[in-house]
Amino acid sequence: DVLDHDGPHYKYRDVPMVWRPVQKPYPPLWYGLRSTEGHARPARHGMNGVTLGPTDRVASLLKGFREAWKVHANDPLRATSPVKTPIEGMVRAMFIAPSDAEAEAIARPAYKQWFDSLAALWIRRGTYPPISLSADFDAARQSGSLVVGSPDTVKRELQAQVLATGINYLVLQLAFGSLGHDNEMRSLDLFAREVMPSLESIT
Repeated sequence: DVLDHDGPHYKYRDVPMVWRPVQKPYPPLWYGLRSTEGHARPARHGMNGVTLGPTDRVASLLKGFREAWKVHANDPLRATSPVKTPIEGMVRAMFIAPSDAEAEAIARPAYKQWFDSLAALWIRRGTYPPISLSADFDAARQSGSLVVGSPDTVKRELQAQVLATGINYLVLQLAFGSLGHDNEMRSLDLFAREVMPSLESIT
């Protein structure tokens, strides 16, 4: 009912905790999976996992995450988590247009603008962002981290990635760079109508 905290930076005494989370005992927590060394913490604490990057990297990280969940099944910290079966998520930048050619013509410059903006401060300091995403449009497509094309192409690529990684949750980056709101909404509509139903049956 009240918070008492005595830490190195902040101290609180008898602070009323008026607002409560809707979820009991607390909302499900998510953990960004970046390395094989990072699996134990979310598994011990009963967190969902999400990651990005090349499809083979996603598959490897999620495999390790699943194994860690088994190893830490009886950890006392897990008992308090609202997550009983973890969500295993994958992040993908995606753009759909009626044809592959149109999708690429719009997405290629948009991806470059997005990545250049993302990496600008690192590049200015002579380094590279510490992420597993490529600056190159074609390399990003080849790795699977960027999915672009007609509804049929995107459906085929995402279905293959779902089967290769075993994910049960897909996080889409639908707006990037110079796509523009109209293109983004058209892409989302095509995804919802022509791609998503096929993914729901295999996740």
